[in-house]
Amino acid sequence: MVPSTLREGGRLLKIKEELLEMLPHFPAMPLNSCNSDPNYVAAMHANLQADNAFFWRDEYGSLACGVLDWGGFNRMPFCMNFLGCLSGADPEVLLAHEEGIIRCFRDEYARCGGPDLPLEELLLRYHLGYITFVYESTTWLEREVYKLATKEEMMTFEGILDDRFQERFRVRCRSSAIINSFAFYSLKGDYFIKMFKRWSAGKGAAFLTRMR
Repeated sequence: MVPSTLREGGRLLKIKEELLEMLPHFPAMPLNSCNSDPNYVAAMHANLQADNAFFWRDEYGSLACGVLDWGGFNRMPFCMNFLGCLSGADPEVLLAHEEGIIRCFRDEYARCGGPDLPLEELLLRYHLGYITFVYESTTWLEREVYKLATKEEMMTFEGILDDRFQERFRVRCRSSAIINSFAFYSLKGDYFIKMFKRWSAGKGAAFLTRMR
């Protein structure tokens, strides 16, 4: 089920090595993204995937939308919550449109009374969170996926459209998010590790865990 391009050229090993290099500083990365500035905290839906929203055109042809499943509604750091909204996107689609999506959020947030935030900072906070998400998403395998489908059974799946994969909600959603996150990380090339090194050597230094 993992794209063949992700299994080639040592890509998975590269991702593993980079994540392990950054792992000791994971507590600092969400801290920077989540709690360092109240301008980046707002009341919002916790998991606005495609199945939690609906859209229509009004009588003027303008696109309108509604939101379902408000169970997780709360005040929270929205840059981290972008992960809950975008983790279901196909990696190639996200690669092409993530900046536009974040810019749209920034513009609408300001139009509705929020502060006018710099796009570069929004993307930085979102991407710092994305790094930790790639690593932590793999914990879903033991916690959920393998309780509903064994490794041996999943090895027989013919792809993500296999009926046995599609009919199990948790298996499908969790596994797809893991695959998408690793594929997106790989599509970005050296971006994430270079971004982390720039951040950790600069304004992120104050948040880092010091190893002795």
